[in-house]
Amino acid sequence: MGIPLKGRFVSPSRMKKSALLAVLFVLASLPTRAQPVVQAGSTLQEDVRELIEITGAAELGAQVGGQMLMNLRPVFDRAYPNVPARTMNELFDEMRTELGRIDMVALVGPIYERHFTQAEIRGLIAFYKTPLGQRTIEMMPVVTQESMAAGQEWGRVVGRQMADRVRQRLQERGYRSSAPARPLRR
Repeated sequence: MGIPLKGRFVSPSRMKKSALLAVLFVLASLPTRAQPVVQAGSTLQEDVRELIEITGAAELGAQVGGQMLMNLRPVFDRAYPNVPARTMNELFDEMRTELGRIDMVALVGPIYERHFTQAEIRGLIAFYKTPLGQRTIEMMPVVTQESMAAGQEWGRVVGRQMADRVRQRLQERGYRSSAPARPLRR
């Protein structure tokens, strides 16, 4: 005999299966906290290396170095107009190779180690392995670039305003500049 349910009888085994499926469904729908997946017995340095590799920080360092070289090239081209392009290309290729040899983990790892515990590093590793963490890694270069551009513009505008205000206040107090008036870059 079964258990009455909405006017029908349901067998106990069927009820158990339904209850088990309901429990599994509820458990599956609950938000889960990512647990760090790290090697047992790993050291703080090993965990920091994994975090830096997961986030792509080492590659980002290489990209920043490459951008730096791209910005330097026109400066050197103007300063040394008599140097053939082939020679400049060789020198800048050499610099790119040199930048590629820099161990970003060795450079920034100690900074992470000073500011985070091993448990925090492991928590970050777990986070960056989640879909949201992967999305954060994907979008961080764009967000950083746009933030830097916004900060530069803000600094330019505020710097000009502050310089104008200082000049005005000095003039109000009777001080005159001995330097020829130069307009600020706008």
